Amino acid sequence: MPLVDDLRALAIRSSADLDAVHNFFDHTNHVWRTFRIWVQQGNTLEAANLETGSKVNAQDLLKLSDQYKNEYLLTFTFQHYVALFENFIFDFFRLFLVDDPRRLAPKKQVDVRSLLSATDRASMIHIIAEHELNELK
Repeated sequence: MPLVDDLRALAIRSSADLDAVHNFFDHTNHVWRTFRIWVQQGNTLEAANLETGSKVNAQDLLKLSDQYKNEYLLTFTFQHYVALFENFIFDFFRLFLVDDPRRLAPKKQVDVRSLLSATDRASMIHIIAEHELNELK
């Protein structure tokens, strides 16, 4: 596949991944808003966590909701965005290195055992590119 097609596919996949994380964040906030309304309408519930032994009711969950959203939902969402960005950057670099192996560091040392596992030249280039990218990580 030509490099431009690979880059386009990476852009489409990355955009879809970002949309999915944003949807998760938005949908989770919507669930908390809906839950608040549901409790305000007089509904109740009790839940027990078998692992921790904690028990909560609807009012307890409402009190915890801001903490959960601010300390966990925002943090997890941000961490996921960072992970997606890192994946994008390294996939982007990998595409360029594999497309034109002359971009690979010419004096890079690679484990011979890794290279011997390659079945063809393209596999060998992928192994060397992965080795170089792993050093950057």
